[in-house]
Amino acid sequence: MPPSGYDARPTTDWYGQRVVSTADHAIVLREIVAHVPRSGNFRLFDATLVLEIDNPQASSGYAVSVRWQSQVLGYLPDSDIEPYFPELARLAASGVDAVVKARLWTNMDDPSHTPGSEEFTVTVGVQPAGEIVPLNDPPLAQWVLIPRGTAITAITDRQIFKVAKNRDSGHYLVTLHLITGGIEIRLDDKYIGTLPASTSENMRALVESYDKQGLVVACHATIDVPDVLVDVNPTYKETGKPLVSPLPALAPYRKHPRDYHIPGRYQKSRRPSPAAPPQTAAQPTRVSQLQQPQPQVQAASASANAAPPRNTSRQDFAASAPSPQSAQFSPAPPTSQYRGTAAAGTAPASRTKHRLIPLIVITGVLFFLIIVPVFISCVSQLTDSASSTHSTTGSSSTSATYSDESSVSESTSSASEDYASESAEPDISDSDLTEDTRNMTGTTGMNEKIRGWSVFQARELCHRRVAQQLRSPQSATFESESEFAARPNANPPGWVLAGYVDLPQRSGIVRLTWACAVVPVSSDSAQSRAILVR
Repeated sequence: MPPSGYDARPTTDWYGQRVVSTADHAIVLREIVAHVPRSGNFRLFDATLVLEIDNPQASSGYAVSVRWQSQVLGYLPDSDIEPYFPELARLAASGVDAVVKARLWTNMDDPSHTPGSEEFTVTVGVQPAGEIVPLNDPPLAQWVLIPRGTAITAITDRQIFKVAKNRDSGHYLVTLHLITGGIEIRLDDKYIGTLPASTSENMRALVESYDKQGLVVACHATIDVPDVLVDVNPTYKETGKPLVSPLPALAPYRKHPRDYHIPGRYQKSRRPSPAAPPQTAAQPTRVSQLQQPQPQVQAASASANAAPPRNTSRQDFAASAPSPQSAQFSPAPPTSQYRGTAAAGTAPASRTKHRLIPLIVITGVLFFLIIVPVFISCVSQLTDSASSTHSTTGSSSTSATYSDESSVSESTSSASEDYASESAEPDISDSDLTEDTRNMTGTTGMNEKIRGWSVFQARELCHRRVAQQLRSPQSATFESESEFAARPNANPPGWVLAGYVDLPQRSGIVRLTWACAVVPVSSDSAQSRAILVR
């Protein structure tokens, strides 16, 4: 039976990923004990991994919870979740959760255990990070998926370079097609190689059977040009009705996972909390307003004086986080709680008027603190445009010293052809840009976006601007994601970045340092300026 989510379960009985914080979710674990039958010393069931990008207690800025029937039973350790983040982020942006195997041990199964001293140990089985979600989309036609089994090296030729040269190395879905004397492998319906003769012979009858049913045969593969490893079970035999199109299409792949739109999924623990003191009649709780009819004033007053319940009901608990199906790209509608509060609004008009007065005052103060300085800054930039022209001309001499050995062109400020919507370069001189990045280390504001631009998008634009200054950009190697430095810039608002580029020369590798400023204009265009410095 297919899982109700994205299947990330391993093909073996591996349960090696530990789960922590189970003590905070003992209520849910007791429910599992009551509803899931024992299998030997354990209880085996399917669970889901949910990315909580809004978890306020996560040390890394996000957490991964393990859930049973949409209820949190524990968390993956913070030290283990980083490798899973890119794939879970794409699943979260697509509104689906990763389905994994889970195993529970508890001393509650021991007849001699003392009530109130329950212990729980939970582990999960999940595919290795990087092998859960393929980087490409599934076939458009109806298709079937051959189970994983053995990594088989495909026979490839120069065609693999044409098809996959601009793709990231990693996990893909490939399709298998019958040809004379063998089985052909295609990536997004383009030929990339063939299966070895022995594997083709073992799988030919299976592929031919699916072909007759009008089904495309797909399997998992790892591609690292020029190598292609196809992960299949060559002896697999279909014993029943095939599962058609088992994996859904996901949000478009993004190289930087923080560029996905990830909805918040954090849930508070269901651990019982101490009883709260009763509310006064002057401040009725939101729960009492929802539970009592509004026309009955006396009943509403009595409900307001009553103490709030000790534990939140399961309905309220489940409503605090969206289900995978509802976690779509559009914002969630207002909850019924807020609609109930609006319908019960009994505050006098005078109170509303008193609240508006400070709001108007604060708005006026913010206007003079923000709009006026921005206007002054614009006037200052217009008056400094002449000096910017001289600084641009001066930078060419720095680049020219590398023109023979470093393949750097004489101009360092040519307009980007790939970004035709860019306006003029930002008004930042070479000396200021060099000084701003001279002692900069590390990256700040990694989770921040400036006018829709993340620091990783700004870095890619800087690489394009630097590459325009190189005579052989195809042979250049830029720094890795952990080696560049960046920070947000206040005036003008944007990013200031620094990194390096390695250039192969006759005498060896020459490393040049680059500095760059990116000033976003809108979510899809930005001004940019990049220079090469010693």
